[in-house]
Amino acid sequence: MLEKAAQRLVRTVTLIQFIILGLLVLLLFLGIVNFVFNLFTFLHGYLYLTAKEIHQLLDIVLVLFIVIELFRITLAYAYGKEILQVVFEAGFVAVVRKMVLYEYIDYGIWGAVALAVLLFAIIVAYFLIGKTLKW
Repeated sequence: MLEKAAQRLVRTVTLIQFIILGLLVLLLFLGIVNFVFNLFTFLHGYLYLTAKEIHQLLDIVLVLFIVIELFRITLAYAYGKEILQVVFEAGFVAVVRKMVLYEYIDYGIWGAVALAVLLFAIIVAYFLIGKTLKW
């Protein structure tokens, strides 16, 4: 009885993982459509982009990279593979996104320092753990 319940639970969790994977693929597709729509909207009357429009397009692209990293994490987890390296890579992409799109006016110097410290911590942890686990 307990064994059947455990098997059902494993099947349910596996199903949920693949539903999440499907939703991430859908999110990626919608993000690409959004990027293309915004690109054509910005280029509609003229063939140049303002700094604000470039900023918006970069934001969309970098969020899509984060969605791809989340897909990789979920896929590795679903197949029982080591996910720690993929999690570090996703964290690196997320912090770099914030750095690329950083607004000094909103956050000032301390926000920049915090991002730099966070990026340094991720890099150090990645190499120390990678050296220990022999990535």
